[in-house]
Amino acid sequence: MLGLNKREGRIFRYALVGHGGLACLLFVFGLLPSCEEDPEVVHVFELSAATPSPTPIPPLPQVTPQPTPPKP
Repeated sequence: MLGLNKREGRIFRYALVGHGGLACLLFVFGLLPSCEEDPEVVHVFELSAATPSPTPIPPLPQVTPQPTPPKP
Protein backbone atom coordinates (compact mmCIF):
# COMPACT_ATOMS: atom_id res chain seq x y z
CA MET A 1 0.00 0.00 0.00
CA LEU A 2 1.71 3.15 -1.30
CA GLY A 3 5.14 1.62 -0.63
CA LEU A 4 4.81 1.99 3.14
CA ASN A 5 6.06 -0.52 5.68
CA LYS A 6 3.71 -2.11 8.23
CA ARG A 7 4.10 0.58 10.88
CA GLU A 8 3.70 3.48 8.44
CA GLY A 9 0.68 1.82 6.81
CA ARG A 10 -1.04 1.41 10.16
CA ILE A 11 -0.37 5.06 11.10
CA PHE A 12 -1.65 6.13 7.67
CA ARG A 13 -4.87 4.13 8.11
CA TYR A 14 -5.46 5.55 11.61
CA ALA A 15 -4.85 9.08 10.36
CA LEU A 16 -7.16 8.53 7.37
CA VAL A 17 -9.95 7.12 9.55
CA GLY A 18 -9.43 9.88 12.13
CA HIS A 19 -9.65 12.64 9.53
CA GLY A 20 -12.71 11.00 7.97
CA GLY A 21 -14.41 10.76 11.36
CA LEU A 22 -13.58 14.38 12.13
CA ALA A 23 -14.98 15.48 8.76
CA CYS A 24 -18.21 13.54 9.40
CA LEU A 25 -18.49 15.02 12.90
CA LEU A 26 -18.03 18.56 11.57
CA PHE A 27 -20.62 17.88 8.87
CA VAL A 28 -23.18 16.71 11.46
CA PHE A 29 -22.49 19.75 13.68
CA GLY A 30 -22.93 21.98 10.63
CA LEU A 31 -26.42 20.57 10.10
CA LEU A 32 -27.54 21.45 13.64
CA PRO A 33 -29.28 24.81 13.94
CA SER A 34 -27.49 27.59 15.76
CA CYS A 35 -28.66 28.83 19.15
CA GLU A 36 -29.08 32.41 17.93
CA GLU A 37 -32.61 33.66 17.41
CA ASP A 38 -33.40 35.23 14.06
CA PRO A 39 -34.53 38.83 14.36
CA GLU A 40 -38.18 39.47 13.57
CA VAL A 41 -38.61 41.09 10.17
CA VAL A 42 -40.63 44.30 10.43
CA HIS A 43 -41.89 45.98 7.29
CA VAL A 44 -41.11 49.67 6.82
CA PHE A 45 -44.80 50.59 6.67
CA GLU A 46 -45.37 48.93 10.04
CA LEU A 47 -42.57 51.03 11.48
CA SER A 48 -44.02 54.26 10.12
CA ALA A 49 -47.51 53.44 11.43
CA ALA A 50 -46.30 52.31 14.86
CA THR A 51 -45.48 55.72 16.33
CA PRO A 52 -47.01 59.13 15.65
CA SER A 53 -44.77 61.80 14.22
CA PRO A 54 -43.16 63.99 16.87
CA THR A 55 -44.65 67.40 17.55
CA PRO A 56 -42.44 70.31 16.58
CA ILE A 57 -40.68 72.15 19.38
CA PRO A 58 -41.95 75.72 19.82
CA PRO A 59 -39.30 78.34 19.09
CA LEU A 60 -37.53 79.84 22.07
CA PRO A 61 -38.13 83.53 22.78
CA GLN A 62 -35.31 85.73 21.57
CA VAL A 63 -33.48 87.43 24.40
CA THR A 64 -31.98 90.77 23.45
CA PRO A 65 -28.93 91.67 25.52
CA GLN A 66 -29.19 94.93 27.44
CA PRO A 67 -26.24 97.28 27.08
CA THR A 68 -24.26 97.81 30.24
CA PRO A 69 -24.57 101.31 31.71
CA PRO A 70 -21.46 103.47 31.45
CA LYS A 71 -19.34 103.87 34.56
CA PRO A 72 -18.99 107.43 35.92
